[in-house]
Amino acid sequence: MPGNGSPPAVVEDVREGVEAAGLVPVVSADMPGRIVDRLMRPYLNRALRAAEDGIATPEALDQAIEMGLGHRTGPMTRLRGDALLHHHDDAARLHEDLGDTAYRPDRADRTRAQRPHSGQKD
Repeated sequence: MPGNGSPPAVVEDVREGVEAAGLVPVVSADMPGRIVDRLMRPYLNRALRAAEDGIATPEALDQAIEMGLGHRTGPMTRLRGDALLHHHDDAARLHEDLGDTAYRPDRADRTRAQRPHSGQKD
């Protein structure tokens, strides 16, 4: 992600270096949050709220996303173990930076994430 005022030649040099390392560069605007985080954090928040609201069990939510959308893993599986705590912290930071309620994590998620075996399926 180039910063404001980054010379185009520098951006191109970095892009070429990333490609030379066998990676695929993705250039984005100089904004808070990475592309994937800005897309995934609201999605994961909605999945957590769906489970909390009793729309479906965590297992059923995963199955619906895996089978219905062809994702390798569902949202609840993605949030196992330490991932729930990382999600909470990343979403909270985006909420603070952007002021968008879609990123606001539930405070209870942080509490659940800090408990032993949090986010684990039985």
